Amino acid sequence: MVYYLTMGFLAIFTFTRQRGSLIWPLITILRGAVRTLPPGIAGMKDLSGGVSGPIMAAACLSFPY
Repeated sequence: MVYYLTMGFLAIFTFTRQRGSLIWPLITILRGAVRTLPPGIAGMKDLSGGVSGPIMAAACLSFPY
């Protein structure tokens, strides 16, 4: 029982942090030149119409070492 509660808490916590890393910069940053990586990659999808090589390369480069 404790395992399920812990996993549920971690899922909710991870979801809210990841959503915040995308939504908050979109609200606060108005210029495209200073965007952080998640909104920048999301903006690239609109330009190309789908998942392509440059978007996948940017996603791979955004992973922390």
